Amino acid sequence: MKLKKSTLWISLCALVFSLIYHIWQNSLSWVHLSDTLFIICLFFLIVGGFLWVFSSGSFDFFQKSLHLKRKTDYESEWKLSTIGKEHKAFFLQPGIILLAISILLLLVDMLV
Repeated sequence: MKLKKSTLWISLCALVFSLIYHIWQNSLSWVHLSDTLFIICLFFLIVGGFLWVFSSGSFDFFQKSLHLKRKTDYESEWKLSTIGKEHKAFFLQPGIILLAISILLLLVDMLV
């Protein structure tokens, strides 16, 4: 999977935001920074996980059965799997990068 510039910018902005927040609160430490980055990465991982499930096509059958019941045209509307395939990397990549940084900061705190 190729990393996009937006992925790196989102990860960098989250890191800078966390640093500024902890400097402002006078609570800058490896553990606090790791915790904040983990909380931020959870948003990206949860949304990306939902989109990953949608992209697998598991909800397409349910969506098709609802259209058949209402007697509407199934082919003219967007399938949930196409929405998930297009946008899951946008959320999963920054989440994984922030999770890796969070774990590294926690390991640094344990070693120091």
